[in-house]
Amino acid sequence: MYAGLSEDGRNRVPEEFFTRWSGVHALRVVICGEPATPPYQVILTGNHLNLRLGGASREGAAFGGPQVYGDQRGNERPGLPGNVYRDQFLLAQRILRHLDAPTRKLAVLDEAPVQTGIELQGRHGSFLGVAVSALASEDRALARDLVERILATYPANDIAYARACLQANGGIDSLFLSYYQHGEDGTISEGQVFRLEGPASVMYFRGYPHVHAFINIAMNADAPLSSGEELGENPAWLDRAGVKALFETALRAETGADLAFYPQDSVAGRLRPGAIRSGDIYSLESWQESVEVVDVHGSHLSAQMVARLPSSEHGPDRTKMYAIATTAYAASELGLQLGNIEGRRPGPMLRDLTVAYLKRHGFADVRLNVQAFARDKGWKHVRR
Repeated sequence: MYAGLSEDGRNRVPEEFFTRWSGVHALRVVICGEPATPPYQVILTGNHLNLRLGGASREGAAFGGPQVYGDQRGNERPGLPGNVYRDQFLLAQRILRHLDAPTRKLAVLDEAPVQTGIELQGRHGSFLGVAVSALASEDRALARDLVERILATYPANDIAYARACLQANGGIDSLFLSYYQHGEDGTISEGQVFRLEGPASVMYFRGYPHVHAFINIAMNADAPLSSGEELGENPAWLDRAGVKALFETALRAETGADLAFYPQDSVAGRLRPGAIRSGDIYSLESWQESVEVVDVHGSHLSAQMVARLPSSEHGPDRTKMYAIATTAYAASELGLQLGNIEGRRPGPMLRDLTVAYLKRHGFADVRLNVQAFARDKGWKHVRR
């Protein structure tokens, strides 16, 4: 663990609320590749930690891929008292408090993205918030200090490569800074959730109710690190509604069910455009959900499911038992959104089912379903 940390990091990570009691003994270790024949990577993972020991990978990802860190201290308390990463929050809050009213309006957004939404957008990305380049000189300097403070946890050679990645993509001035007022856990105290994002980097600090933070920096986000079998060409970003449509299309096609349901609140990220491999689907479906097909009689379908019937204007067939393909979580916890469940049959992992679907069909039907969803919701366009 110490090999993956700077001196500063060695004073933080082992002192995290959970790690300080058990040290490395509560962590799990993953070894990727053969240490005797590089490249290889060691990953240490546990509560509030996903630490990669990889440095500058051949694929051009800083640290060899995303880093995760966090701390429980200050939970649900404004200002994160006692948190080992409080200094990062204070720097970001200081920038926020310097902003004039028009700039603050650009920087402060309502809903925070899902915490695992750290996909890199590339040169043609669309970034929310205020451009660091548009800040006053003092605040641009603070933004540079903030980035350096975030990177300071890691060894010098890893930091150097992360800086090189940032510089190759326009430097810190190419980043956009945003803050958020609300998240899945409620109203966020001033400045406690912020995000620095640019073409090839995301630094996402979620300081409410306590710290969960994510770093993803690459040299070329237009050719991102990926693994596994190639499944097809995704023509455009799939955001929350798009990911929901992908999983529901795969669920229905692969199980032969009458209907499919994937809760949009379960969407844990976005799927980038371009060549998609099986590893991208594994990352997208990071909950490791299993599939279940449930039986709901036509007379007991929920209004939500009735609305999805091809002939919904005529109502459900009240003599029929409908099969609905969903996840084990939805079947157990969200049954009211399906109807009165009379039977449940287990299926494969959702990620494996989705991979199997894409190998056979690609993304054509998924895009049609996203567009249909957009029309039903009255959207003018599908979010990119």
